[in-house]
Amino acid sequence: MEAGREPARGDGTRGSPTRLLSRLFRSKPPGPKRAEDARTEAPVWRMPHMAEVADYLRARNLPPLPVHYEAAWIALGGPIDAVPPAGPSAVDLCAEALDRVIGDARGTLNTMSTLLSKSRAETAAYGTALEHEAGALDRSPDVLEILISLTRRMIDHNRLADQKMRAMGGEMDALQGHLAEARTVATRDPLTGLDNRRASETRLEAAIARSVAGKLAAGTTVALAYCDIDHFKAINDRLGHEVGDRVLKLVARTLMDGVGPGGHAGRYGGEEFLLVFDGISIDEAEDRIDAVRRDLASRTLRVRDTGEAIGTVTFSAGLVAWKPGDGRDTLMHRADEALYRAKGLGRNRIERG
Repeated sequence: MEAGREPARGDGTRGSPTRLLSRLFRSKPPGPKRAEDARTEAPVWRMPHMAEVADYLRARNLPPLPVHYEAAWIALGGPIDAVPPAGPSAVDLCAEALDRVIGDARGTLNTMSTLLSKSRAETAAYGTALEHEAGALDRSPDVLEILISLTRRMIDHNRLADQKMRAMGGEMDALQGHLAEARTVATRDPLTGLDNRRASETRLEAAIARSVAGKLAAGTTVALAYCDIDHFKAINDRLGHEVGDRVLKLVARTLMDGVGPGGHAGRYGGEEFLLVFDGISIDEAEDRIDAVRRDLASRTLRVRDTGEAIGTVTFSAGLVAWKPGDGRDTLMHRADEALYRAKGLGRNRIERG
């Protein structure tokens, strides 16, 4: 079946490993407890600052995914039933993580550059000293001892520089891994795996720039579509957020498979998706979106675990093509207006703007 439901969380703590781990992490070792202590003891909560959460994840090499964000919030003393939504906060945290990784990489590169410069200076000084002492070879019986001393000193400097370079090489390898991970987290929606809002807008801006520069083939354009799942709130209210999340994943996979060459699907937020088509005709873009819409509308979904009926999942879409003078915001505004028309005309349809 297309969607299913995970076991219920019950009181909000059962069935959530991150919450249980966080509570265990913060709990004191077991010991004798008096009856009056048990009656009067109450948890003391605080509101962690975003910087504390970022530092907590960074210290443990955890990417800023919502599940890690939740665990960090609770471990730092945040109320279990008041974890802030991870949407915009998670985006900010991703950006902060990316900035920190880049800052660390720059710091390491600067240190390596300084070390190399120092090593070159010491090598030059060694050569100058050798030239000076070579001229005195006939006049001083101590030249050999001086040369040996200079050589040993240079060997020691080189050995230390090599050790430092090797250590920083390992740091750079780790930083490259963290940077790649941070870039992925900063541009991907953690639930669906699609481009997130920021990445989708960046992709749209790049497509518009290509069009402005006249780099698109004749008869093709940049097209943008907003797709919004119809009556999604009712699905969440009736069947719960776990089933709602599975519906979002299903729609995301279907859109990603259906946009075709030159098409890109991203999750813009909530139940709304952004489709960017670069270098195809507006008619072809509409045909692809409509094929996805008809495919979803033809399915009857049930909850895998219980067999409870979800019903038919449909979406409405507003589709527009770029025209001279359109910027990103203008194009998105026109697509949004077309989407609202589709909703107003009965949903489960595509309207052009």
